[in-house]
Amino acid sequence: MSNAHPTLNIDDLLNANRLLVMAKLRVAEGWNGRFQATGYPNLGSALYKGVRYTDGKPQTVEMLSVDSNQAIVNWLESVCLAGEVYNTDCQGIPYVRVVENGDRLVTTSVLEPHRLASDRIMDAQFNNAAYRMHLERVLSVNKKRPLRLQAFLGPLFEIDPGCVLHGVFLERLDGRMRLPRLVSGFVEAGSPNQVNTGGLMRGYVTIEGEQSSIPYPRQDFSSTDIKASFIFHLSTLRDYQLAEGEADVQRKRFLIAWMLYKIDRFLHRPMRPRSACEFELVGIEAKQDGTERSWPEAGAILAAFQTVKGVVFPPLNGGRVTTVTHAGD
Repeated sequence: MSNAHPTLNIDDLLNANRLLVMAKLRVAEGWNGRFQATGYPNLGSALYKGVRYTDGKPQTVEMLSVDSNQAIVNWLESVCLAGEVYNTDCQGIPYVRVVENGDRLVTTSVLEPHRLASDRIMDAQFNNAAYRMHLERVLSVNKKRPLRLQAFLGPLFEIDPGCVLHGVFLERLDGRMRLPRLVSGFVEAGSPNQVNTGGLMRGYVTIEGEQSSIPYPRQDFSSTDIKASFIFHLSTLRDYQLAEGEADVQRKRFLIAWMLYKIDRFLHRPMRPRSACEFELVGIEAKQDGTERSWPEAGAILAAFQTVKGVVFPPLNGGRVTTVTHAGD
């Protein structure tokens, strides 16, 4: 974007309602513009008629879903990892790890699809009882009283702030304890062209029965209009009370900086969600409440993230990772 636009600022975002980030992508060199889109059970590729705006006027455009909201959230989580634990940039951020046979890792609340709500975590042992019982006490669960959102937001943030950022549904504790995602993301292609090919599965030793020759169809796509979009729902975050006084402000600044870090790292790393799907970044645009903003440099985002992370989660002996014991299969 042009440098004429002011650069995104964390403190400005504290008072904003919505941040829209749009990244133009292109198929990586060597694929001749062809890419493999995500497929859905009993549906296949998700083709639909969408709406794009030209000079403020809506126009119906043929669209293709390349990656879904759920997939993008998983990618935003993965860019923070080095193997199965947080990378150097994100070390110090709390989460829950499940171990067995001493200290052999089974899973973590970052890796699990439902985060803290995962059965592997809820049923794990902590202080000689199921971890969900500990969560009931810490999060002040009381099914006989009205649910006070602010009562469990702060303790939840201290256990795993990723649950506040990416949402969680703690139905095993209380069916009302549901937090929506603060960020929505997806990759879509406009005016997609179908690339219909196929293949043949043939056994090497024998072609009888299950090893017989089985032809199959394959459908890829090409497009000159591929975009990754991220919507950060800042008004929802502003309504949260994560702590008292200045601590609340700092925790919100941390979540904003963390999300900017995730988006920036996702867009600048090699993007290859599937075997025949590889993209490169062309450029990033951002709109804060409809007003254009320049996307900060990666170094500036990392520096801001590290600074506020150090304020909210200063170094602590033993770290802030909660370790629970796998309950068995």
